[in-house]
Amino acid sequence: MASDALQTLPPRERVLAIVAALLDGIEAESYLGTDLQGSSLGRIAGEIACLPIEIRIPLLGTILRRCIRELRASKNKRGVA
Repeated sequence: MASDALQTLPPRERVLAIVAALLDGIEAESYLGTDLQGSSLGRIAGEIACLPIEIRIPLLGTILRRCIRELRASKNKRGVA
């Protein structure tokens, strides 16, 4: 499932794939596929975009909130203000 593959990415890449899928839909796959790490990002974004909307939006909101917590926690560990 797309969410399983998404969870294997670091938080910043998860956010990138999610935002691309939300903004560009199916086109996110080809857009991210041109990046250096694009093969997995593009594939995952494409899978996300294909999820039914009633599942996609709540799922991505949950994952984005989790990413924000992870990024804040790692920032605090490094002692960055």
